[in-house]
Amino acid sequence: MTSRTDSPEFHAWLLAIAVPIIGLFFLPHLIFFWLIFVGWFIYKQFLTLAIAVPIIGLFFLPHLIFFWLIFVGWFIYKQFLATKLLDARGKAVFVTGCDSGFGLMIAEQLHSLGCTVFAGCLRPDGPGARQLRNLTSDRIKILDLDVTDKEKIENCANTIEQYCNENKGGLWALVNNAGIAMAGEVEFVPLDEYKRSMEVNCWGPVAVTKSVLPLIRNAKGRVITITSGIARCVQPGRSPYCMSKSALEAFCDCLRYEMQKFGVKVITITPGNLTGVTNIFDFLGRHFDETIVPNIPQRILRDYGRPYVDAFRSSIIGSSDGYRSQGSSLPAQLVINAIRDASLSDSPRVRYHPAQLTWPIWWFICGLLPADITDKCQTYWQRNLPKPASCQ
Repeated sequence: MTSRTDSPEFHAWLLAIAVPIIGLFFLPHLIFFWLIFVGWFIYKQFLTLAIAVPIIGLFFLPHLIFFWLIFVGWFIYKQFLATKLLDARGKAVFVTGCDSGFGLMIAEQLHSLGCTVFAGCLRPDGPGARQLRNLTSDRIKILDLDVTDKEKIENCANTIEQYCNENKGGLWALVNNAGIAMAGEVEFVPLDEYKRSMEVNCWGPVAVTKSVLPLIRNAKGRVITITSGIARCVQPGRSPYCMSKSALEAFCDCLRYEMQKFGVKVITITPGNLTGVTNIFDFLGRHFDETIVPNIPQRILRDYGRPYVDAFRSSIIGSSDGYRSQGSSLPAQLVINAIRDASLSDSPRVRYHPAQLTWPIWWFICGLLPADITDKCQTYWQRNLPKPASCQ
């Protein structure tokens, strides 16, 4: 039973007051960044048009304010006004990456609401699968799934299709959650590791989605994919992860356009800095030590120097610990609520951003500022790295 303070109506009233205030608070900041942009535009591109460009900037400023007010109104309407959850009973959902983290938690959550959950586990006899089996429910079905294994994907799709045929229904939702993190500068990372990152984080979700998409179309259901803010605002030293998540975002955008004619909703979840509740970063240090460093070509290692490589590793592990400590201070339920809403809301959003407010703001700013400025912001995080040996 949902408490009154958890109801959409309560949040709608609360945020109907808060959001306009927040909007008015950020409006001067938006104008400030707009003026910075106009000045930078003059300096970098059109210094000889020093009179014309400010006039053009001032001409468009009212339009910017107008569209900002429209955005605030749309923000309230789409994201915070009351929506209701559909009845979950009888709805079948397929969740990948249920061994731990968000996948395990959302499988339990959707099951508790009445869904029949097909839980894809990389280790079907592992702790996560055992935890789900302990629910002793015929609405939890453990599937042996490796998103890089075509045969296992087909077996899972066949099992789900058989269930849908027997129950005269389709697959209501797919939650693409499985993924891995990977770090290393471009010259450090072997090409095979780039391919592996793409296989798990991009090709895997694509293959899983394609395998069950006809069943989702039959139900006029939805495809929900866990992505990352790093897809739209990349970070140095994480190109394998950035590439795979960027490609996955593009796939979701294209699929969303294509599925509209069938009444299928395609939704992305961007968890931001809530990685403290998952084990995705536990892989980084060990992977860097065991796979990346031993395969750095000697010429590259000589040019960078071992002190640089060691400092890079420390910076990655340090930032991962920072993400972990920040994320653990925020409830995992933020992400679970977002996935639950995406799965069962009668009017789900296109994108969910369950994260501390600073993250969505930073992603938004990254899309506005000139590349020269964002380059300086991104490289600022590597300011403590020593110079490579060949640059000294």
